[in-house]
Amino acid sequence: MYVEEFQRRFGLDYTILRYGTLYGPRADERNSVHRYLKDAFDSGRLSCDGTGEEIREYINVRDAARLSVEILNDEYRNKHIIITGHHPMKFKDMLFMIREILGKKISIEFSNEENQDHYNITPYSFSPKIGQKLVSHYYLDMGQGLLECLHEIHEKDRK
Repeated sequence: MYVEEFQRRFGLDYTILRYGTLYGPRADERNSVHRYLKDAFDSGRLSCDGTGEEIREYINVRDAARLSVEILNDEYRNKHIIITGHHPMKFKDMLFMIREILGKKISIEFSNEENQDHYNITPYSFSPKIGQKLVSHYYLDMGQGLLECLHEIHEKDRK
């Protein structure tokens, strides 16, 4: 609201960005997808908050970066933009994908308790300003993105 009021009073244009669940190269343990990949790769055991039914819209950092530059075009001026991945996915499906990509037995355990720090189905909450979702027809597939991250983890472990 402050940014919008500044625009109204002083003519300072803005674009407000919100992102889906980011993952990709150069992440560390603060990134949940990286953490799950590393744990699966190193120990073959994943311990997760929630039930696995939570919905996420994962987006690779390269796609997010490209779209973050695209929003500099005039058509996005003074707008709220949501940058997410192409396909909503259940959290457990992402973990199952990791298990399948690694091709080994990976134990996956859920706390089955609601994660108070994260949403279950939607990142949206009521706000007088509606955001427009921006996705690209040109994007890195989730499986390919996970594979790239695993290669990076493997290379770091070899050093």
